[in-house]
Amino acid sequence: MVTLHITMGIESVVPKQTIQPYSDLQQYIFLTWFMAVFFVVTGYCSNYSKPFKPFLKSLIISVGLPIFFFDILVVNITNFITLPTSEAFYLLPFSLLRFFRYSFWFLRALFVAKLMYWAINKILNNRVVPILGVILILYILAGIAVLYGHGEHGCHSIMALALIATGDYVRKNNLLENKMICWGSLIIHIICITTMYVFSYSPPRIQNSILIHNCFDIPLLYIISVSGSIGIMFLSKIIGKNNILEYIGRYSLVIYCFHFIVNKLPFSYFISENSSLSYCLVYLICHTIVTISLCCLFAFVFDRKYLRIVIGKQ
Repeated sequence: MVTLHITMGIESVVPKQTIQPYSDLQQYIFLTWFMAVFFVVTGYCSNYSKPFKPFLKSLIISVGLPIFFFDILVVNITNFITLPTSEAFYLLPFSLLRFFRYSFWFLRALFVAKLMYWAINKILNNRVVPILGVILILYILAGIAVLYGHGEHGCHSIMALALIATGDYVRKNNLLENKMICWGSLIIHIICITTMYVFSYSPPRIQNSILIHNCFDIPLLYIISVSGSIGIMFLSKIIGKNNILEYIGRYSLVIYCFHFIVNKLPFSYFISENSSLSYCLVYLICHTIVTISLCCLFAFVFDRKYLRIVIGKQ
């Protein structure tokens, strides 16, 4: 995710053909799973059997408050700095609508999808088959709506619902301990991505804009998203204990929100129109390391009593 946005910054400076060989590979290397895995992991790590009040409270703190601190607060500070005070005050109540539109699409989708999954489990009394049936129908309807250009942003939550449910199912059935399923998922993902690359077929994927080309892409999107997510989770499990990766993972939400602020550093200071692909890739690696390091430093400073609520922790 971080490298994708840095690449977009590089593309704003260098000619498109300079960085295009790498940009084209991104959609096959990680764009198929890099956002989907957030939802699958959320389903894997969350407790949907909680009573509603503690569940909602936890959801507001972990997802709602980061929207406020990293988006709405930043927008209002910017308004007061750049606009007349009277105009900034006028826009203040309207900025709260960013909870529902224009703020981080991922967090908004996550908030709604988690609420929906909790409600579906409660209404259907945790019966697996009816729950999966409802989620499947909703996923297909959302995919069709996206395909025909209706309600794309509203459909993020419904499609994310299927990924959250998958993560919850993986945890309940201990599937990450089943090496056959995990290796099978990884192989399926590699086969799908390799085949699409060979035939120059752009993979369907969930990003700010959901990419679906045709009806076939609706099940394909789920297959490559889930197989890639389970494969990455399995590989992470194989790595074992790594303090640096664990620390980064612990504050992934901070990195997601805060790296936009860090990346406002002008790319033109380090990149020019004449920069080569090799130089751009080296710069991409360096900028990624610096960005994640600064985000983790920010998280370290705020992960304190009475302050950690800013980063969505109780």
